[in-house]
Amino acid sequence: MKTIIGRAIILLVCVMLSPAMGGVGEWTADAFPWVAYTVSDITLGRQPGATPVIYTTDTIDWASFFKSTDEGHTWEDLQNNFPPSLTHTPRATVCEPDNPDVVYIGCKEDGVWKNTHGGQQGYWNPKNTGITNFRPHVLEIDPNNHSTLYLGCHHPREDEQGCCFKTINGGDLWVDISPVVDNPDTLAIYDIEVDPNNSSRVFMCGMGAPPGTPFVFRSTDGGNTWEPAYNGISGTCIYCLAIDPDNSNIIYCGGAYNEPSLGIWKTTNGGDSWTKVYELTRNCLALTILKVGVNKYIFAVTEGQYVFRSSDNGQTWVQLSSGIYDPNCWSIVADEPSPGNPNGVVYLGTMRSFYRSTDLGDSWEERTVGMHIADVQAVTVNQPWLYTKSHCYGSGGGDVVHRSSNQGSAWQFVREFCCLWTYTDIVCDPGNPGLICAVNADPTLNGQIWKSSNYGETWHLKFQIGGGSKQEHASFYCLAVDPVVNRIWYAGGEPYRLTNYSMMKSTDGGEDWFIIGNWPAGLGPRVYSILVDPIDNNILYLGETVRGVQKSTDGGNTWSVKNNGLPYPVVVHAIAMPITNHNILFAGTDQGIYKSTDGAEHWTSSMDGLDYTFVKSLCEDPDEPTLIYAACQEDENSTKGYVYASVDCGAKWFNLSFGLPDTLINDLSMDSDHTEYLYAATGKGVYTYTPDFNKHLVSSSSSATAFNNGRKMVRVE
Repeated sequence: MKTIIGRAIILLVCVMLSPAMGGVGEWTADAFPWVAYTVSDITLGRQPGATPVIYTTDTIDWASFFKSTDEGHTWEDLQNNFPPSLTHTPRATVCEPDNPDVVYIGCKEDGVWKNTHGGQQGYWNPKNTGITNFRPHVLEIDPNNHSTLYLGCHHPREDEQGCCFKTINGGDLWVDISPVVDNPDTLAIYDIEVDPNNSSRVFMCGMGAPPGTPFVFRSTDGGNTWEPAYNGISGTCIYCLAIDPDNSNIIYCGGAYNEPSLGIWKTTNGGDSWTKVYELTRNCLALTILKVGVNKYIFAVTEGQYVFRSSDNGQTWVQLSSGIYDPNCWSIVADEPSPGNPNGVVYLGTMRSFYRSTDLGDSWEERTVGMHIADVQAVTVNQPWLYTKSHCYGSGGGDVVHRSSNQGSAWQFVREFCCLWTYTDIVCDPGNPGLICAVNADPTLNGQIWKSSNYGETWHLKFQIGGGSKQEHASFYCLAVDPVVNRIWYAGGEPYRLTNYSMMKSTDGGEDWFIIGNWPAGLGPRVYSILVDPIDNNILYLGETVRGVQKSTDGGNTWSVKNNGLPYPVVVHAIAMPITNHNILFAGTDQGIYKSTDGAEHWTSSMDGLDYTFVKSLCEDPDEPTLIYAACQEDENSTKGYVYASVDCGAKWFNLSFGLPDTLINDLSMDSDHTEYLYAATGKGVYTYTPDFNKHLVSSSSSATAFNNGRKMVRVE
């Protein structure tokens, strides 16, 4: 870089560093927003005096199985160690309590597999001899004899039979020990518990015997025979069990999937009779008991109501949620007290996260590093705060929000939204980093606008299409905040029937929303992008899915189509404008980038050097009016995206993708007050780019050029 003072020519030469050198000129990710995909089961074991080993399963569509050897601080995905014939995700797991190297998994279609080397590659072996139902739900190991295991399955399909199996030789041979009932094909086993003081006593629970009734069965001969033990229980399903470690006649169970069943039930006579000790409004999916000295703590997890705890044998219960940002809890296990953790440790698996508590559940810490990297669809920034909205997979689908308070060096999951489509958005108020709005797009639910005023701690629904009626299926796709008057917000959606939800407006910081626009009833556009003119905030632009661009000069009350020079039909995913010239606009479309120099009256192609023309995002640099970034891909069905940049206001584009992961690039964002970083939302987390030239030494000019495939940028004035 060379600056000549006092002359008419200032020369700025900038060379992009290779990815291997790191730092300036390279995309990097210090940390990722991690997510779980419904932690359906947790098992824990430890060698004497050693740190416990934890395994978890989830309900994602592909095989995935995690292991932690540092109390959940980091995770290893053991799926990479699976043999080619093991292709389905484990739904249940159990390890030997005092030798966690021996671990079992139960996989839909693939049955039971065993590993004797802590999940290492080359040591997985199928253990399915005698199993005639390949829909496993629970694995239970006899705490007194680790060669004895029980397998509980969902109700058998037409070509299957049996729902409960037992092995006494570590899985080499299984025997069908299903209860004898009138309708065996309706039985589904959700939990099995072996009496820790007497291995001959075994309890199982589930639903379907006969159809529509709950059941708890008990055996006093190791599962050879069973008898009903659900007297007093109402409803249709009992999902989980926990046996008091000091008194095996005291058992707790949790009800699910039917209102009379919901709640926590207790027996003091080994299952002869039950009473409901706590009423719940959501499914109780798991129970565990932690003993600390002479005290016992019972934990119950619910699908939507966080965690409950009782310290007085079930007489009273308190809800635990401090630090838990996902109320949909699925699994829980407790580790006994140790010198390092005198109160023991409780591990909690939820639909989208994993937590750990060392103070009996009073507070929880997220522990997901190494699980699934979030598929980030949108990122918004107000330094040092970043927020992302990511698409999730596995049970229930959905979108999640993560936040970072340190420019992406660490991330925290803070919210889940129900959403099946990937067209979603999240935007942070440029004047208040704690104020965020988010929108959903879903084909089966109404479009929604959510708001948080406390950095994502809590969220409140501010608008829902149809006022909550699911008969009106219309969605919201994008958000924008007025850069001049930050209390003014806009949301872009679509029409439904005779109501245009195409453009919504808020004048009080996202608290209240109302429809704007002058389109005929039910004929408004589907809006994918919104731009508010930073110089004259009465001027707005929207990008839509047929006619391209529309413009308003009165704050969104009336609109006119501005597509002269654009293809037809065309989908506009993004609109950008240099902050110093509101006559120049860029439109990122499904057919490339187009530029206007007269306020959208006319458009011309701006694709010199652009190799991929399906453009998903545009981001202008507030410090450099001629510098603009684009996220693009080959077509709508592509699996890999790229970032391109132009330093001469769109005259020439060059590839800026060095260092990015091999995945889609969904969004780009830059803080208007801190332009030293560009953020990319990708299918594998958030990546940061530090531009490889000092933008503050010289202003832009029309003669700025880019050459050598973008590896060197030269600017001359």
